[in-house]
Amino acid sequence: MTEDGWVDVMGVVVNNSGASYAVASFDISLYDSAGELICVDTVSVNQLREGQERAFRGAIRCADYAADEVASWKLQFAGGH
Repeated sequence: MTEDGWVDVMGVVVNNSGASYAVASFDISLYDSAGELICVDTVSVNQLREGQERAFRGAIRCADYAADEVASWKLQFAGGH
């Protein structure tokens, strides 16, 4: 478990939406081996253009996080402008 409840996350997103965004938000969900949700939080990617592939790095708040409990994750577009 993290001391302060923050988890570092990083990955790559590809914008196939047909639109460009000054800021695009994504929900990251972490799940245990039973498929139960451990936590969810949002990360943002700045200047995500149509067709662009972009790396991101951030931190999410996950108070009950234990790295060895995470079996899967999901990244879902939450919105943008």
